[in-house]
Amino acid sequence: NIEGLLSGNFPVIREILDDETWIDLVHAFYREHLCQTHLFPEVPREFIRFLETRVGQGENDPGWLLELAHYEWVELAISTLDVEIEQTIFDPNGDLLTGTPVISPLAWMLSYHFPVHQISPTFQPQTPCKDPIHLIVYRDEDFAVHFMEVNAVTARLMQLLNNTHESCQYLLQQIAVELNHPNPEIVIQGGLEIIKNLQA
Repeated sequence: NIEGLLSGNFPVIREILDDETWIDLVHAFYREHLCQTHLFPEVPREFIRFLETRVGQGENDPGWLLELAHYEWVELAISTLDVEIEQTIFDPNGDLLTGTPVISPLAWMLSYHFPVHQISPTFQPQTPCKDPIHLIVYRDEDFAVHFMEVNAVTARLMQLLNNTHESCQYLLQQIAVELNHPNPEIVIQGGLEIIKNLQA
């Protein structure tokens, strides 16, 4: 039952690993990991916690295994997330530059060292990427889950918006300073286009 549950929640990993490696991994999880919940929907998260304990312990897990497992789990997590968005906490017609855009709780910013969205039976990178891979995962009004690759500036802007109540213009000016950009107005205008695209 546990093997079937994990196979269904981590289909890419299951497809990549040969039968013996996969079964050994499931057996190790069942044998060694003390789950903190009895709820079946939470077992995939427990599997990720188990993989975290194996990092640096001399196991022969592929370098991308933990990140790919997290990426696959996120789709389940956000698809089943039970959250109501308070319509009164934001103005959908508000000014995106002088106001503070509100990030939906159904949009998560993710960063990985491996291109997890591209890993497949025919592509398994041996080393991490030089620069982090930034992805936004979000659920739309039809409950479909989507992933969008974004650049470092977008990722930084999302991070700042999640942790402050400053205006978007202020945050873009901060990013321009961080980038040591000679023309902050270019960063502000580019950031405004990014925000418009994210809003859409």
